[in-house]
Amino acid sequence: MKSVKLRDQLKNVENLVGTMINLSDIAISDIYSNLDFDFVWIDTEHAPIEYKDLLTHITVIESKGKNAIVRLQVDNYNHTKRVLEMGPTGVVFPMINTKEDAEKALASTFFPPKGTRGCGAQRASAWCTLNMAEYRDACEDDIVRIIQLETKESIDNLEEIVKVKDIDCYLFGPCDLSTDLNDMNNVFGDITQEYVRKAIKILKKHNKSIGVATYATSESALKFWYDLGINFIATGCDFESIRKDATLTLQTVNKIFNK
Repeated sequence: MKSVKLRDQLKNVENLVGTMINLSDIAISDIYSNLDFDFVWIDTEHAPIEYKDLLTHITVIESKGKNAIVRLQVDNYNHTKRVLEMGPTGVVFPMINTKEDAEKALASTFFPPKGTRGCGAQRASAWCTLNMAEYRDACEDDIVRIIQLETKESIDNLEEIVKVKDIDCYLFGPCDLSTDLNDMNNVFGDITQEYVRKAIKILKKHNKSIGVATYATSESALKFWYDLGINFIATGCDFESIRKDATLTLQTVNKIFNK
């Protein structure tokens, strides 16, 4: 585990910034791990990342002393178990809509009697250098547990969801939220921001870390979220960075060539 635990930073509502991996090539995690991000987010909800590649990403990131956060598949708790056994710093549960959803998700990250996680820690236990009881006692409480608020239902139920223990950060998925509100991808629109602000008011009252996941990297967009009260930002991603830089390069060359 890191000398300064990410979970402690979230409990203290510190400002944290990371970026996102969607592609399988380990060069990406190697590049990002050489930069001073607080965490690197690896996506398994939407991205075509297989388990072998995921393990390699986590290993590379953590070997550089950085925090690997994995966004999980929706409501697939065997998947959650397999990911946790790879030893990431933390996990993100998407599409948490009710208190019951949150309780079930969080239970999958703890061993009995507190939770429902099965034994088989693999890399997380240093390939069984630690026995299961040692691993549980040394590491279980350090795992970062993040839930995503991505629907009107989730925000309507937020006062109940915040009663669930061990949620370290509440993270907006603004694109899905805007889509659920029938205003697809208009993340800065009035109706989406009405619900974002409603949720932030509740979370501030309970002194919770609040996050957002966004491909946006402009100063204006990131400052918008920060000014709302966001302290945990996952910004940009590998393919978007490649696309933007390639587009800029092409435009520059075409200008020189008068194309």
